Amino acid sequence: MTREKRIKAFTMRIDGHNWQEIAREIGYADCTIKNDLSACIRIPPRPPSVLYPVIRRYIVENYGGVVKSFIQDVGSVSYAQAYQMLSGRLAASKPFRDSVARLMGIPAEDAFRIGGES
Repeated sequence: MTREKRIKAFTMRIDGHNWQEIAREIGYADCTIKNDLSACIRIPPRPPSVLYPVIRRYIVENYGGVVKSFIQDVGSVSYAQAYQMLSGRLAASKPFRDSVARLMGIPAEDAFRIGGES
């Protein structure tokens, strides 16, 4: 669930909406939303295992640190391949780099820079 959807779900819950109403609005199953929001409260987030600092920060800020949601939005390769590329275990292909850059709205060279954030 993206950060924006999570905030919207929290807000709706605070405003008195039940899990089914939130699920219809957010587009996830009610039990998924309940578990996700509960985990946000119980479990401190850990940084995603992404080699590239700019992408890691983007995932934390926009996806609450959930790499899987980011990969789903990138969509150019399988989850397993994308995870391997983001963790640095596999060289990032040009189509993947281009898809990530397009999603983030920055040049691929900036997104995949290892030497620090800019």
